[in-house]
Amino acid sequence: LVELKFSKKNHYCLQVKGRSMHPTASEGDECVVESVLLRLEAYDEQRGPADKRAWLRLHKEVVCALVNEGEPELKRLYVEEGDRDTGFTMYLRGDNPASKIILVKKDTSLAIVGIVRRVMRDPRRFEP
Repeated sequence: LVELKFSKKNHYCLQVKGRSMHPTASEGDECVVESVLLRLEAYDEQRGPADKRAWLRLHKEVVCALVNEGEPELKRLYVEEGDRDTGFTMYLRGDNPASKIILVKKDTSLAIVGIVRRVMRDPRRFEP
């Protein structure tokens, strides 16, 4: 018997393009993504998003995000609550140190459409 961990109803697979998430996920890897929809409705750089708890739970998760209604991005989401002087910081960053940071500002449109639950690598494309 095989334990069912992922269902077609709540999960989908996507193939990684690019190297921004290397070494966590390399180009050609397939990811099992849990389907979610979390939109950033109101964001204040001093107080944070309207629903702080939902966003704080996603801190350091690898997510599939739509930034400013562009192409889907596979990035790690950082949600940090600072002190009174520094406010609240949200940004997306790839695990590859060469990847650019996408800083979430007041005018940024952000939607999280999935959370990566598993990365599957083809052993024929293994990179040490």
